[in-house]
Amino acid sequence: MPRYFEDLSVGTVRDLGSVTLSAEGIVAFAEQWDPLPQHVDESRAGGTPSGELVASGLHTICLSNRLATDGYRRDLAGVVGLGFSNLQFPAPVRPGDELRFYHEVVETRPSESNPSVGVVRTRIHGENAEGVRVLEYDVSTLVSRRPDGGAGGGDDPDA
Repeated sequence: MPRYFEDLSVGTVRDLGSVTLSAEGIVAFAEQWDPLPQHVDESRAGGTPSGELVASGLHTICLSNRLATDGYRRDLAGVVGLGFSNLQFPAPVRPGDELRFYHEVVETRPSESNPSVGVVRTRIHGENAEGVRVLEYDVSTLVSRRPDGGAGGGDDPDA
């Protein structure tokens, strides 16, 4: 059952799950999408600012996006992405790191130009197993309002 704008409550945090990165996975992603030395070759990574093989920030974003889609966005009614903001990579992601991602609704407001949708700003962040934040960004989306105008269930996934 789809969740509508009215079903979303500011302050709601969801655990999106976790993923563990391997050196092979880091290299495979980077060879295709971000082939910098620190992402594709451990021996060459020593001469980079990170000094070691690390995951591309793009890789980390893609992992978080997949978990956010599976755990949150797929059930939203009429989602249209508006953009990303406040993107940060506060710590490197290394082979063997287990990353856990979270999603928080930080703002909701009815659209000023289209009464059939609302604007929802969410914050995605990821942490390694030690609790160190490795990724944070905000996503703004349009989410459909209930067609019947009824009140929602306040971020109840079964609303």
